[in-house]
Amino acid sequence: MTRNILAVLLTLIAVALFVPVNTANAADPIELDGVITAVGERGIALHTRRGDVRILVTERTRISLNGEPARLGSLQPRDRAHVVAEVVRTRQGPRLVAHSIRAVRRG
Repeated sequence: MTRNILAVLLTLIAVALFVPVNTANAADPIELDGVITAVGERGIALHTRRGDVRILVTERTRISLNGEPARLGSLQPRDRAHVVAEVVRTRQGPRLVAHSIRAVRRG
């Protein structure tokens, strides 16, 4: 239980780092580069220079792997990724939602 609370708090802090200060720019896309650390049913965890963030994926998210169209389930931890996302405010708090994920697997 304590781990879950800590994970939620750390996620909110990480997302807050990417929330635009000027609300007029709130819809501007955010670009993130990093290494995928986890892949779930609804998104990915990405390790960036600024910390770890969780990014939600929707049916509209464009995903590619090594330049080819891919599905979320095709991505793996240790893949490098460039993500274009936006902050969406929900009742649970701000969430990063991916517009696109361009992943590269070195192999």
